Amino acid sequence: MASSRAPRGHILWGHGPAFNRDQLGYLTFLAREYGDLVPLRFTPFHGLFVNDPELVEELLVTRNRSFIKSLVFRRISALLGNGLVLSEGDFWRRQRRLMQPAFHRQQILGYGASMVEATERLLAGWRDGDVRDIQPEMMRLTLQVAGKSRVLSDQRISHRKQIDSAMGRRRQSFRAHCAR
Repeated sequence: MASSRAPRGHILWGHGPAFNRDQLGYLTFLAREYGDLVPLRFTPFHGLFVNDPELVEELLVTRNRSFIKSLVFRRISALLGNGLVLSEGDFWRRQRRLMQPAFHRQQILGYGASMVEATERLLAGWRDGDVRDIQPEMMRLTLQVAGKSRVLSDQRISHRKQIDSAMGRRRQSFRAHCAR
């Protein structure tokens, strides 16, 4: 299970460029080739890729009070806000309790029709042979489904273009930074 091995990273940017080229592919590669615990470096920041379900549960559920978000997450929260993903401690627990009813089993079953409808609308605009950047497409789909399910407020959905644009600029800036 444990591994102290890791692929060689870029001399300055560490594993950032490889991760940024294909995030899911890179994480799959790490799990397959290096195991469930892989030390990583992104610029001067160090982290640990954890792929073992029991360890993930221990980190996120059993011992969540023992860990704080990294400096990177704290800096990102300055840009994205202190939402459920980026907050921690008592503030996170309050936010989680507020969101929990939206994720009740019966509620989730009711989201199915909205998901299918939004997906069909998205696919109706695609043509055979089209080449697409799937990440922004899935982001828009996610925002549409979340908006219909009331997980996100109508106000946030109304600002979708600004959110898409800002996130796109951030991704491009990060990719350019990592590619150097």
